Amino acid sequence: MRGSYPILTTDAFIIYTRGVGEADRIITVLTKSNGLMNIYARSIRKDGAKMRGDTKPYARVSLSVVLGKRTILKDITITDTLDLLWRSKEKYTAFVTLLHRLRTLIPITESCDASVFQTIETATRLLQESEPEHAQHILLIAQVMVLAALGYVSDQAVVPTHFEDILMETVANPHRQKVLQQHLRDALYHQ
Repeated sequence: MRGSYPILTTDAFIIYTRGVGEADRIITVLTKSNGLMNIYARSIRKDGAKMRGDTKPYARVSLSVVLGKRTILKDITITDTLDLLWRSKEKYTAFVTLLHRLRTLIPITESCDASVFQTIETATRLLQESEPEHAQHILLIAQVMVLAALGYVSDQAVVPTHFEDILMETVANPHRQKVLQQHLRDALYHQ
């Protein structure tokens, strides 16, 4: 008799999707509990598939997966469509850039610090609430915080710890912004 595989239920951001075969899809998500994961969604592209509309890239979702040899999607529900981001080119670009950066920095097989998800969650909220001209500042701060959580920033003293506090300082102080940009370049160059 075969044992059953564990089921993981968690919040996530959909980062990327790609079709596989005639009706399946691979979904790359950043999960709250397991970091970056590739999830196999069987028959999701068929007309009338129950979860077809809930697998759009760049949505905030709640999902359940079966953890086996291949991680299989069991259930998915969009919890936030992030509509406020889509209304501004600056906000949308910053958000998509941040999610794509995760895809290049975090190996699929490696779990990451929970603070990475928290940083993305906070950056998403701030992007939705802020003015479009602050989008690049939010992106810069979020990238530095993510790189620090992943161990790519050597000087932890420059890493922002409270997102909201450092945002206003970065907006008001061009020198602080230049320091963060330099640390971002250094971390990306050495990774």
